[in-house]
Amino acid sequence: MDREILKKKIAEDNDNVAFKELYDFFFDSLFNIGYSILQNREITKELVSDVFISLWKTRNKLSEIANLEAYLYVAIKNQCLRYLKRNAMEKYTDSIDENKLGIKNIDFNSPDRVIEFAELKIRYDRVTTNLPEKCQKVFLLVKDEGKKYKEVAKLMDISIKTVENHMLKAMKALREEFRKEKNNNGIVKSILFFFASNQIFQIFIELK
Repeated sequence: MDREILKKKIAEDNDNVAFKELYDFFFDSLFNIGYSILQNREITKELVSDVFISLWKTRNKLSEIANLEAYLYVAIKNQCLRYLKRNAMEKYTDSIDENKLGIKNIDFNSPDRVIEFAELKIRYDRVTTNLPEKCQKVFLLVKDEGKKYKEVAKLMDISIKTVENHMLKAMKALREEFRKEKNNNGIVKSILFFFASNQIFQIFIELK
């Protein structure tokens, strides 16, 4: 069924069947966008569902949406980034001065910012994925599991100095990737703030 007809049937007739067809049509593409940002299948499914729940609740306004596909793509990116921001803020708010770092006033609800942030996240993931195996393992143990350098050294049976060298290599790779974003320094800082640990974020800021 044509999407414009679907929109009309949902908005005017509260048609559940039409809504289910719309859901089935867009679910996979929205899931893929969300998963590229979150790398977590269950949370992505929940957030995609939230997007459709919100769409159903405001179905009487569907006719006002000129490009439903673009609207939904921005909506899922927005949901994912809000989720990440909320979790990061809970984790790091007490230890980071946002004003000094220049990230407090970034508008994460702006569609342009949402898309830009998502693209930066993809680049961040690409850099960390392409790190040498041991370097990547050290980085992920520190970033994802919040382990101290001493703990990582013991776990991997390497020296603390070697852990430090791996972390320095990882952060230099990230900084080199984002060095070109000179005009968006606040956004670049934010990508590290929201997707890396506080410790890694501070290393990134201090690197010359």
